[in-house]
Amino acid sequence: MNDSSGPLERVGERAGTRAMTRADIPAGLALCRASGWNQTAEDWEQLLARGGDGCRVAVLDRRVVGTATAVTYEGRFAWIGMVLVDVTVRGRGIGRALLHEALARLGPVPARLDATPKGHPLYLALGFVEERRLCRLTSPAAPDGAGGDCREVRPMRRDDLDVVASWDRSVFGADRRPLLGWAHESAPDLALVVDRGASLEGYCLGRRGHLFVQIGPVVADDIDVAACLVEACRRRTPEAPMAIDVPATPAPWSARLAEMGFVEQRPFIRMCRGANLHEGRPASQWAIFGPEWG
Repeated sequence: MNDSSGPLERVGERAGTRAMTRADIPAGLALCRASGWNQTAEDWEQLLARGGDGCRVAVLDRRVVGTATAVTYEGRFAWIGMVLVDVTVRGRGIGRALLHEALARLGPVPARLDATPKGHPLYLALGFVEERRLCRLTSPAAPDGAGGDCREVRPMRRDDLDVVASWDRSVFGADRRPLLGWAHESAPDLALVVDRGASLEGYCLGRRGHLFVQIGPVVADDIDVAACLVEACRRRTPEAPMAIDVPATPAPWSARLAEMGFVEQRPFIRMCRGANLHEGRPASQWAIFGPEWG
C-alpha cells in the first residue's frame, strides 16, 4: 500500500499519517507513559512485528503525536489497539484520522477492539457495536497467607505450545501462536498449565510491563482451574503490582479474584465493526491477553 502521508482534520499542512517504524518506538513509549499505560518497548516491537503496515503514527511538525495499531489474525478479524494521542493536540481529529486510515486499510476484514469509556463514543460513531464488558483488576502485592498450589500447576514447556495454541484458537477465534510463543519465551515463570494425565485443563501466560505484571490470557473450562493459575502467578511475583483484564461477569470470578487481593481499576468495552463470524468460546477465557491484543 501507499505509505505517503495522509491528511488529518484541522491540524495544518505539516501534519499527516504514515507507517510506524522502529525509530518511532520511543515516541510511542512517551505517549504510553503520559497516559499511564503499561506497555514496554518489547510490546511495541511485537506490535510492529505482527501488525506491520497496520501500525500507524500521526506526525505534526515532524513530531509523532498519535499512534494506532491493527494486527490481523488469519484474515478472520483485526485487532485495533494503542490508540494514543498527545494530550496537547487532542480534540483536533488525530485519533479519528488514524482510525479511519486503519479501517480503510483493513477493507472487508472485521475490526475488533477493547474501548475505554472515553473512547467509546468515537467507536460508536465509526460503526462499532458492543460485544461484552470487561474490567481491569489490579493488585499491589500478594496478600499475606496466599494459598498453596492447587491441582497440578506446572511450568508450560515448549512442547505444550501446539496443544495450547490449538486450544487458544478455538477460544479466541483465530490463531495467535507466534504471540503465545513470544510470551512464553519472555516470561517463562508466568507461563503455566494445569494438567492431569495426558490432557491440559488450563493455561496462562504473563508479561512484565512498565507498571504491572500483566496476567493473561487465562483459559480453562473450570473456574477453579482458572483461579489456580492466577494464584500461582501471584505467588511467583509476590512483591510486584499485577493487572488482569477479565470479563465483567460472572460475579463469582470477580469474587475469587477479590479474595486474592485484586480490586477493579477501570472498565473496558469489547466492540466489533463488521460481522464477527469467529467469536470463539469467550466463556472459557477468564482473562484476555490485553486490550492491545485481544
